[in-house]
Amino acid sequence: MKIESFLLIFIATLSTLSSQPLRIEYQDIKRLKNHNNLVSDSLNISFVGNWPFGPPSDVTLDLERNVLFCSSGGGVYTFDISEPNIPIKLSEKIHTRGIITDMFYDSTSQYLYIAYWKSLNGHGGFEIWDVSNLYTSMKVGCYSSANEVFGIFVTEQYAYLAASSKGLAIIDISTPSNPQKVSTLPISSYAMELSISNKIAYIAAGDSGLSIINVSTPTNPIVVGSCHISGYASNIDINGNYAYLAAQDGGLRIVDISDSSNPYEVGNFEGYYTLNVFLNYPLAYISCNLAGIAILDISNPVNPVELGHCNIPGNIEATCVLDSYVFAANSSGFMNVIDANVSNPATPVEIGSCNTPGQAISVFVSDNYAYVADGSEGLRIIDVSDPTSPYEVGHYDTPYVSTGIFVLDSLAYVADISSLLIIDISTPTNPQLLGSYNTPHAAVNICVSDSLAYIADGYAGLVIINVSNPTNPFFVGQCNIPGYSRDVSVFSSYAYVISEWGGLFVVDVTHPESPDIVAYYETVDWPKGIFVSEPFVYVTEGYAGLQIYKNMLLGILEKQKFTNNYSLCILQNPVFGDYIKICLTGNENKKLKMSLYNILGQKIRTYNVRVLASDKKEIKLFTGRIPSGIYFLKLRGKKTSQSVKLSIFN
Repeated sequence: MKIESFLLIFIATLSTLSSQPLRIEYQDIKRLKNHNNLVSDSLNISFVGNWPFGPPSDVTLDLERNVLFCSSGGGVYTFDISEPNIPIKLSEKIHTRGIITDMFYDSTSQYLYIAYWKSLNGHGGFEIWDVSNLYTSMKVGCYSSANEVFGIFVTEQYAYLAASSKGLAIIDISTPSNPQKVSTLPISSYAMELSISNKIAYIAAGDSGLSIINVSTPTNPIVVGSCHISGYASNIDINGNYAYLAAQDGGLRIVDISDSSNPYEVGNFEGYYTLNVFLNYPLAYISCNLAGIAILDISNPVNPVELGHCNIPGNIEATCVLDSYVFAANSSGFMNVIDANVSNPATPVEIGSCNTPGQAISVFVSDNYAYVADGSEGLRIIDVSDPTSPYEVGHYDTPYVSTGIFVLDSLAYVADISSLLIIDISTPTNPQLLGSYNTPHAAVNICVSDSLAYIADGYAGLVIINVSNPTNPFFVGQCNIPGYSRDVSVFSSYAYVISEWGGLFVVDVTHPESPDIVAYYETVDWPKGIFVSEPFVYVTEGYAGLQIYKNMLLGILEKQKFTNNYSLCILQNPVFGDYIKICLTGNENKKLKMSLYNILGQKIRTYNVRVLASDKKEIKLFTGRIPSGIYFLKLRGKKTSQSVKLSIFN
């Protein structure tokens, strides 16, 4: 009964909220983004869920249970490898909010530590997942950093992070639900990966080669040695008195670390561009970028010898070895399983294809035709009535480079880099140009709704064109979007724009001549594509896979209730600082009560104000110590009810 009562109160509260949209000025965007509270949920948009899987990047093993964890974009696949030649997927429950760079598995606690970064803002961190039950893995804690985290190693009660330009970071994980930073130590270059042995941290330090740090006192780590090598140290593994570094164009470098204060290179193998190294002594398995995997005999560190090589299509990012099987994370989208020198990659089944002369950038399917924006080769029209045998039936050579396509009725709207083209496709074998419009910058993609074309126009943001007369399109309005606008989708009164270096933006186009940004979300990776089914927004984000967001301006608002007695307006919105500045006008002498609610409908504060007849009064309402977020200010009286939506940043 209590739950039902709460739901009724919650719904009743939401039903009183205002429908007035919150306008964001362009110059406020950067200021809004600088608030730490907006890193996860930005203004008026909330994260709902994701299918974050992208190219595989790392693999690690649970030897006791014959389980392999394979990171893939922003998620982790869990495989049963009891029969290594036939891995069986057990789960894909682990979803992170970043792009996974490294993993560490602790068999004692059965915790999986996952390092990640967000390419859009450069932030990173790690998450701790309890994988004792492989089918219902649960996140138990996380740590956020202002820098990328490329590597993680866990021993005892500490997690050691290769934290990019910040060097080494040491985190206390004795309470997994609340990791705490203990210390950091800058190094001379980027910390890319690390390994810990006998209280010594060995860091693959990019251009600086190998950095060696004494971490016996976690609160005071001390650099004790370094060794410059040829190439760019990006990965490392330790065996006994030797460190093995994957040095990209420098191949594999082997460093004697018996004296940590005076390490020196003793051997190398320069046959391949080396991204990763995995030791199963006396063998080293190196990931050779586009050249597959090489197996080296390192029993003599001075002279490593290649024993075998497996050429695999794609880019091998990481490997691990169990018995005679090599498990490889392949950025082309595979996890390859290799037995000795034989490759056995999975192969998807293709049922049909049709080559286009250019670079097929975008496609729109309508009826039995696929319309392809084919780059420098313009618009191509493909008959797909038989999916096993598609073929081209017509084309139109556009002036520039076609990157976006939208089809409505018998018209194709093509974004052709610097212009909008409107093409009659009523006869697919003979498309004809009807009209065009040159946009301010670079027309990348397009969406058409009613008689308006909404164009993601690169650095010019969102451009709106009236296309009611296809032979004479004309400019209606424009909205500056931070970054480079590359795709747009329109639903009801909102245009959803994704922007490289900017994220997801929601633009109110109720008045297309003066569109306004009303919401945004700083995405994990550079957004590539968008689909909207309000209130949900589906965004493909490169290595972070599919992310799902919700437009918080929808579904919780109702029409404003105005009375003749009083009028409430906000003088500053968003609100920065400790006060809400409001203007209250009334025609009666009255004491009124005003309440502030959060997005969940919970009352946060109550204010008592007095209004005199014919009084126009400016009032400050104290908001100190209120967390940043979205709120609703409600004015109540016997015959008065009015609410206003606002955002507070403290």
